[in-house]
Amino acid sequence: MFEKVNFKELRKNSSEKSILIGMIIGDGWVNFNRKTSYISFYHTPLQEEYLKFKAELLKELDIYGTIKYNPKTKSNYPKWKYWSKSYRKINLYRLMYSFRNTPEKRRKRIILKMLNYLDELGIALWFMDDGYNDPKRNLINLATQSFTLEENQIIQKWFLNKWNIEFKIYRRKDKYFLVTYKDAKKFKELVKPFIEKLECMQYKITNC
Repeated sequence: MFEKVNFKELRKNSSEKSILIGMIIGDGWVNFNRKTSYISFYHTPLQEEYLKFKAELLKELDIYGTIKYNPKTKSNYPKWKYWSKSYRKINLYRLMYSFRNTPEKRRKRIILKMLNYLDELGIALWFMDDGYNDPKRNLINLATQSFTLEENQIIQKWFLNKWNIEFKIYRRKDKYFLVTYKDAKKFKELVKPFIEKLECMQYKITNC
């Protein structure tokens, strides 16, 4: 379906950092060396179209990589994988990650400076990775459980101040996530021009 997408036009109207940050906040992962980094992400066979859409976006940023199908994975679910070559321009780890003395060593984080790079396309990529649309209850959920309460508050204030979209913070056990009821339609309209290009992602904007 996205064969007709004008990727040059998308690049013209967006920015490299917005596209990369939108992918990394969501399902993307940055692996880095001292001076260069590469980005990787996985998707199920049902989202193969979306993975290839991401790969084309990166190609328009002069970031090239490889797509591979893994029929057997540790989780027993087949997946498509993309990983890029190493580039200096992907070296966003100081912006995107915090380091700590834990077995994980690092985790994704949210700071205002990072969010301020996001435009509509970056938000759409984040939402397609980590967002949920419930048309019956007219709500949009952002799965921000991996972030702290303070980081969720940063996201909440950013959406309200920059996009006039009000999210509520909810807690489940010791995890936090964001939901908007009031501005669900407004949020969908924000990301719709990009999501409607992908057949496999139409459920994200149904009943808009």
